[in-house]
Amino acid sequence: RPSGRRPCWPAIRSGAARWRAPRRRARLPLRLALVDPKTKIQERCVATFDGYTSDISATGLAILLPVSRFSEQVLNQGHRTLRIVLELAAGVIEADAALVRYEQVRLNEGAMELGCLIGAQIIKMGADDRVRFNEHLQSIN
Repeated sequence: RPSGRRPCWPAIRSGAARWRAPRRRARLPLRLALVDPKTKIQERCVATFDGYTSDISATGLAILLPVSRFSEQVLNQGHRTLRIVLELAAGVIEADAALVRYEQVRLNEGAMELGCLIGAQIIKMGADDRVRFNEHLQSIN
Protein backbone atom coordinates (compact mmCIF):
# COMPACT_ATOMS: atom_id res chain seq x y z
CA ARG A 1 0.00 0.00 0.00
CA PRO A 2 1.64 3.22 -1.11
CA SER A 3 0.22 5.30 1.75
CA GLY A 4 2.20 3.34 4.33
CA ARG A 5 -1.00 2.37 6.11
CA ARG A 6 -1.36 -1.15 7.34
CA PRO A 7 -4.59 -3.09 7.71
CA CYS A 8 -6.26 -2.72 11.06
CA TRP A 9 -6.77 -5.83 13.17
CA PRO A 10 -9.07 -6.84 14.58
CA ALA A 11 -11.74 -4.77 12.94
CA ILE A 12 -13.01 -2.72 15.83
CA ARG A 13 -16.43 -4.02 16.65
CA SER A 14 -17.30 -0.91 18.60
CA GLY A 15 -15.54 1.55 16.32
CA ALA A 16 -18.18 4.22 16.78
CA ALA A 17 -17.68 4.17 20.54
CA ARG A 18 -13.96 4.69 20.02
CA TRP A 19 -14.58 8.07 18.35
CA ARG A 20 -17.03 9.33 20.98
CA ALA A 21 -14.37 9.81 23.64
CA PRO A 22 -12.83 13.28 23.33
CA ARG A 23 -9.15 13.30 22.50
CA ARG A 24 -6.63 15.38 24.39
CA ARG A 25 -3.24 16.40 23.11
CA ALA A 26 -0.63 14.96 25.44
CA ARG A 27 3.01 14.02 24.97
CA LEU A 28 3.58 11.37 27.62
CA PRO A 29 6.56 9.00 27.65
CA LEU A 30 5.76 5.32 27.39
CA ARG A 31 7.18 1.86 26.82
CA LEU A 32 5.36 -0.59 24.57
CA ALA A 33 5.83 -4.37 24.45
CA LEU A 34 4.00 -7.17 22.71
CA VAL A 35 2.14 -9.76 24.79
CA ASP A 36 0.81 -13.13 23.69
CA PRO A 37 -2.87 -12.89 24.68
CA LYS A 38 -3.13 -16.64 25.21
CA THR A 39 -0.32 -16.89 27.75
CA LYS A 40 -0.40 -13.25 28.98
CA ILE A 41 3.39 -13.34 28.94
CA GLN A 42 5.50 -10.64 27.35
CA GLU A 43 7.36 -12.14 24.45
CA ARG A 44 11.06 -12.30 25.22
CA CYS A 45 12.20 -12.41 21.60
CA VAL A 46 10.41 -9.18 20.66
CA ALA A 47 12.00 -5.90 21.68
CA THR A 48 10.21 -3.28 23.66
CA PHE A 49 9.80 0.15 22.12
CA ASP A 50 10.15 3.52 23.82
CA GLY A 51 7.94 6.27 22.49
CA TYR A 52 5.38 8.85 23.50
CA THR A 53 1.74 9.69 23.01
CA SER A 54 0.53 12.39 20.65
CA ASP A 55 -3.01 12.33 22.00
CA ILE A 56 -5.04 10.32 24.46
CA SER A 57 -8.68 9.61 25.26
CA ALA A 58 -10.53 7.47 27.77
CA THR A 59 -10.65 4.66 25.22
CA GLY A 60 -7.36 4.88 23.34
CA LEU A 61 -3.96 6.32 22.59
CA ALA A 62 -2.16 7.66 19.54
CA ILE A 63 1.46 6.54 19.99
CA LEU A 64 4.53 7.77 18.15
CA LEU A 65 7.51 5.44 18.05
CA PRO A 66 10.83 6.83 16.79
CA VAL A 67 11.65 3.71 14.80
CA SER A 68 11.62 3.71 11.04
CA ARG A 69 9.66 0.50 10.75
CA PHE A 70 7.51 -1.27 13.29
CA SER A 71 7.94 -4.84 12.12
CA GLU A 72 5.17 -5.91 9.76
CA GLN A 73 6.11 -9.49 10.52
CA VAL A 74 5.35 -8.88 14.20
CA LEU A 75 2.03 -7.28 13.33
CA ASN A 76 1.04 -10.12 11.05
CA GLN A 77 1.79 -12.94 13.50
CA GLY A 78 -1.77 -12.93 14.74
CA HIS A 79 -3.62 -11.03 17.38
CA ARG A 80 -1.15 -9.40 19.71
CA THR A 81 -1.86 -7.37 22.78
CA LEU A 82 0.18 -4.24 23.34
CA ARG A 83 1.35 -3.82 26.92
CA ILE A 84 1.76 -0.09 27.49
CA VAL A 85 3.53 1.42 30.47
CA LEU A 86 2.63 5.09 30.52
CA GLU A 87 4.34 7.74 32.66
CA LEU A 88 1.92 10.23 34.22
CA ALA A 89 2.71 12.95 36.74
CA ALA A 90 0.78 10.85 39.31
CA GLY A 91 2.93 7.80 38.59
CA VAL A 92 3.31 4.96 36.15
CA ILE A 93 0.23 3.13 34.89
CA GLU A 94 -0.14 -0.01 32.78
CA ALA A 95 -2.72 -0.85 30.16
CA ASP A 96 -3.29 -3.57 27.61
CA ALA A 97 -4.40 -2.35 24.22
CA ALA A 98 -5.32 -3.63 20.77
CA LEU A 99 -3.55 -2.30 17.72
CA VAL A 100 -6.08 -0.57 15.47
CA ARG A 101 -3.86 1.47 13.17
CA TYR A 102 -0.28 1.61 11.97
CA GLU A 103 1.21 4.23 9.67
CA GLN A 104 4.69 5.49 8.87
CA VAL A 105 5.05 9.20 9.60
CA ARG A 106 7.65 11.93 9.80
CA LEU A 107 8.32 12.65 13.46
CA ASN A 108 9.06 16.36 13.02
CA GLU A 109 7.96 18.75 10.30
CA GLY A 110 10.80 19.32 7.89
CA ALA A 111 12.84 16.50 9.41
CA MET A 112 13.78 13.38 7.53
CA GLU A 113 13.45 11.12 10.59
CA LEU A 114 10.73 8.53 10.11
CA GLY A 115 8.76 6.88 12.83
CA CYS A 116 5.43 5.20 13.13
CA LEU A 117 2.06 6.24 14.42
CA ILE A 118 0.13 3.53 16.22
CA GLY A 119 -3.52 3.76 17.15
CA ALA A 120 -4.27 1.63 20.20
CA GLN A 121 -7.63 0.89 21.79
CA ILE A 122 -7.44 0.31 25.54
CA ILE A 123 -8.86 -3.11 26.34
CA LYS A 124 -7.73 -3.56 29.94
CA MET A 125 -6.52 -1.29 32.75
CA GLY A 126 -6.43 -1.87 36.50
CA ALA A 127 -8.94 0.05 38.62
CA ASP A 128 -6.33 2.23 40.36
CA ASP A 129 -4.57 2.94 37.07
CA ARG A 130 -7.92 3.83 35.46
CA VAL A 131 -8.65 6.35 38.22
CA ARG A 132 -5.25 8.04 37.77
CA PHE A 133 -5.61 7.97 33.97
CA ASN A 134 -9.08 9.57 34.11
CA GLU A 135 -7.82 12.20 36.57
CA HIS A 136 -4.99 13.00 34.17
CA LEU A 137 -7.47 13.34 31.29
CA GLN A 138 -9.57 15.75 33.36
CA SER A 139 -6.49 17.81 34.26
CA ILE A 140 -5.73 18.50 30.59
CA ASN A 141 -9.34 19.15 29.69
